[in-house]
Amino acid sequence: MPSYRIEGGTPLRGAIRASGGRATAHTVDVTRSQDTVALFRAIQATHGKLDILVNNAGLNVRADFRHLTDAEWQ
Repeated sequence: MPSYRIEGGTPLRGAIRASGGRATAHTVDVTRSQDTVALFRAIQATHGKLDILVNNAGLNVRADFRHLTDAEWQ
């Protein structure tokens, strides 16, 4: 998975950690399904499960994101 510098998630991640929580922030190219699969594997390995997801990709398909086809992502 590509490595990205994250600006937007850093302050919130820091605040969560400062209050005793665990948090990571990731930026992923959601047009590359292999990157999203790698991200969720990394989240599961680090945290066991996903608690919060901010999908700021501008997708305009009304469906459960877990069941979208690659064509719908595009």
